[in-house]
Amino acid sequence: MPSFDPAEFTGRRRLAQNLLGRCLRRQSILLYGGPKLGKTSMLLHLKGLIEQDCKASSATPWYLDLSEGATHEQLLLRRWTNPASILLLDNCDSLIKDDLIDKV
Repeated sequence: MPSFDPAEFTGRRRLAQNLLGRCLRRQSILLYGGPKLGKTSMLLHLKGLIEQDCKASSATPWYLDLSEGATHEQLLLRRWTNPASILLLDNCDSLIKDDLIDKV
């Protein structure tokens, strides 16, 4: 189960802060690795950090699980085109497999 409480999210505080800074600077980031390494937990934790920081910025984080067909389709239809949005995409395997990464 993903951990969203910063007190419980141990061992990755510096990584999370690094990723937060990069997201707020609108840099693209890729997290990859095998199953059960904490990628989803990191994305959800990052979403929480961005939401906390939102009070000082206009950034709006969207966590999208692309294993859900409807979410996958909405992304391709560019539903989240607000320039203030930060997209946190999870389970992107299908984008690569279907050669759709350029559309995103």
